[in-house]
Amino acid sequence: MELDRYLDALTSRTRRELGSSLVAVTLIGSAGAGWFEPEVSDVDVAVVVGRPLGEASARSLADRLSHSQLPCPARRLELVVYRRDLLAEPAWPLPFELNFNTGEGMADHVGLDPSAEAAHWFLLDLAIARERSTPLAGPPLHALLGDIPRPDVLDALRSALDWYAEEEPDAAASILAACRAWQFAEEGEWGSKRDAAEWATGRLADTGPVHRALTLRGGGTAEFPSHAEAEAVLDRARAAIDAG
Repeated sequence: MELDRYLDALTSRTRRELGSSLVAVTLIGSAGAGWFEPEVSDVDVAVVVGRPLGEASARSLADRLSHSQLPCPARRLELVVYRRDLLAEPAWPLPFELNFNTGEGMADHVGLDPSAEAAHWFLLDLAIARERSTPLAGPPLHALLGDIPRPDVLDALRSALDWYAEEEPDAAASILAACRAWQFAEEGEWGSKRDAAEWATGRLADTGPVHRALTLRGGGTAEFPSHAEAEAVLDRARAAIDAG
């Protein structure tokens, strides 16, 4: 499988680049949880190191894994490097050593300053990965990652919904993200965006916007949901989060 070959190459390059400081490489996100959809999913990877990476090593790793050097078979690669000691007893916002994004048709993003990036995305990625992820090298992530209290996860979900309301022009994407947040807030379980949308349709009087969002995600043709329709689903998710 193309994705498997890519991940083997990514892991080998990461091991060669980081040497003895490498602790683990883990496939997280939709692919790590078994929810991967080739046309719409990213490849999300968490790398754990035993000591600070340093800017030179971070940039060298990013160069080795750039789409121009190792083409990503999905929409893009999102790779984050964390220190083992900080993962063991995580405090939020959690510092990272490198936040690297690369893919076809996009400029590489080499993030070295955690304060310059929204912390809620990293917390949510790790919260899901703690329950559902796939080790590629080293110990599984749940063995390295300390507890993430539910209030912290709910705060991060609330921040993510605010981001979608203010920054996301695609109302369909906002709806699907809201469905996942809503399901977690009520059920305490993480599901794929598709599964969460199906769950939400059993709780909405007007299921049309969610069904249309799913159709659009799958590459089908449908009328785009309006921002008012997205806001209605976001409000249901916010209410569930506020209820704790």
